[in-house]
Amino acid sequence: MFAQDVDVVLKKIKEKYASLEKVEYTTHYQLFKGHNGTQVKDSYEGYVYRNGKSVYQKIGETEFVYGADYYLHISHKEKALVLDLAQQNINLEIDLKQALQGCKNKTIEEEGNHYIIQLEYQDYGNHPYSKIRMKVRKSDYLLSNLGLYYKGSQDFSNDRNKTDYAQPYLNIEFSKISTKPRDKKELFEFSNYISSNNGMLNPSGDCVGYELIDNRVK
Repeated sequence: MFAQDVDVVLKKIKEKYASLEKVEYTTHYQLFKGHNGTQVKDSYEGYVYRNGKSVYQKIGETEFVYGADYYLHISHKEKALVLDLAQQNINLEIDLKQALQGCKNKTIEEEGNHYIIQLEYQDYGNHPYSKIRMKVRKSDYLLSNLGLYYKGSQDFSNDRNKTDYAQPYLNIEFSKISTKPRDKKELFEFSNYISSNNGMLNPSGDCVGYELIDNRVK
């Protein structure tokens, strides 16, 4: 396939996700040391559920709730809950303009029932990646895999007295994808996370005892 077909497939991916009223899938993250690393340095599971513009996302011990009129960032590790004004989750959308900005090379290949798209970026510029690799299902243009090759370096050393810098590579697998999941309104019920008593807000449910930070108050 020719390079210009990359734009066509990316557009179809964007259109597919935009057309879905609801979608649900699980994610598996693997972090590698170095772009060609084979040893997994960290891994964690995730989950995404979207209904319209409302999105629930879990990554490891962290939850994000993009409600219609609020946003929550819950860290179970730090036992903290941050409340903010409603926000849009841009991480789940394919931004064609941003994805192709600074792109110096783009290729697409066929691998069985999938398209393999690779975008390579210029060394300069604000783009955080040197390369992005996508594995896309031919049948419905949904992502099966996403590989992010970071430009910047990370210290992988476990010794405080030593450094071990390398460019990280993050591999994300998408599975159990459903475009017609059951309603899960409970994920967006504000009272499941925060209760209100005489105007006082307090963490509730699994967040009881957590520190509540209300960033809506300036």
